[in-house]
Amino acid sequence: MSFFKMEEVEEVKGFQLPKPGKYEAVIINAVSKLTQAKKDMLVVDFEIRSDVPQESQGAKILYNNFTFEHPTAQGIVKSLCKAAGFANNHVFTSCEDMAKQLIGKNLEIGVKHEKGNDGNNYAKASYYNPSTANPPAQVGPAIQIGDEDLPF
Repeated sequence: MSFFKMEEVEEVKGFQLPKPGKYEAVIINAVSKLTQAKKDMLVVDFEIRSDVPQESQGAKILYNNFTFEHPTAQGIVKSLCKAAGFANNHVFTSCEDMAKQLIGKNLEIGVKHEKGNDGNNYAKASYYNPSTANPPAQVGPAIQIGDEDLPF
């Protein structure tokens, strides 16, 4: 039995940014932080879904920052939340609560390239729409684990 067979793996010669465009994505991480001015900020990471036929499957769109300081910023956050499936009357109790509820949500994102402070280009989400793809399907029956299966 082998661990890794070279002839069965397609070689990847480097990291490439996803092309600008729209992608089905999932929110893989969301955390609440504070800006330098000590205001709430939400930082969201997306992954381009691998269960949907599209380019750049599995690519990550990291460190998308959202603030709440003015109406335009709040409108962008509302757009994200609506695309993630939250109703207009949904109430989040805090930035932390919002972050927790966003993780795992599917949506469509627009991807653009932005130049960072270091001069490199980075992929960033530029708009948010509800997903048009089917949610990931569970493969096989649910796994049941009883107390007798646990080692402690």
